[in-house]
Amino acid sequence: MIQPLYDSYSIPNVIGVTCNDMFTDSFKNCDSSQRTLIENYRNNLTNVLIDIGNKPGNGVWGISCPVHLLMTVTKIYDEFYRVP
Repeated sequence: MIQPLYDSYSIPNVIGVTCNDMFTDSFKNCDSSQRTLIENYRNNLTNVLIDIGNKPGNGVWGISCPVHLLMTVTKIYDEFYRVP
């Protein structure tokens, strides 16, 4: 399972935080309470991924990149691709 920990779809649509810039995946416009909600989401998601990964035969990758549908974008194959 591959799941961005700062997923650009989930942050506005699951936790209702809309301060991030969808074009740059930046959270610079978020205030401290919004950042706290985002970090709580990441922490909860991390715990879920750990539970899934601990089951025999499972594997998970909780990438910090916020790109939703990460495996469908070509930049993941770019040798210069970097996780923010």
